[in-house]
Amino acid sequence: MMICLLLILFSIRSDAQEIDSSLLSLLQNELVKPGDAVPIPFISYEDIEDYDGENLINLNTILAYLKDRPNIRVQLANYMDCRGDEAYNLKLSQLQAAWLAKWFVKNGVVEKQITPMGYGETKPIINCDCADCTEEQHFTNRRLEVILISSAP
Repeated sequence: MMICLLLILFSIRSDAQEIDSSLLSLLQNELVKPGDAVPIPFISYEDIEDYDGENLINLNTILAYLKDRPNIRVQLANYMDCRGDEAYNLKLSQLQAAWLAKWFVKNGVVEKQITPMGYGETKPIINCDCADCTEEQHFTNRRLEVILISSAP
């Protein structure tokens, strides 16, 4: 299943270039010093074949931000919620972060700009007992963060 997702991800082109101007402004204004982070609404991998909606717009927005700033380095930090096996969630988040990094490189970002990291279910935004978490809380904890590493010329 993971190989299938990888193949589908690589077949997704960023031709439309529709971007979210509010997300772009957020990236521009919030990523000022190393360690600054911007959480991105969850990138769905289950509906990856239908990447013509918000997922692709978010990816294109990050793509535009990175391509316009070839001297910055960012970490793509991918997180899962607490459902499922902890080791599986860690591995899956690592694979998804790597897939996203490869997608950005395939679409014109310099490889050295991106460091993919998967954190599994560690570092939740909302600390709730997994069984008691609402769907909205799970959704909040599943996220991609763009974290500024450096902006040196």
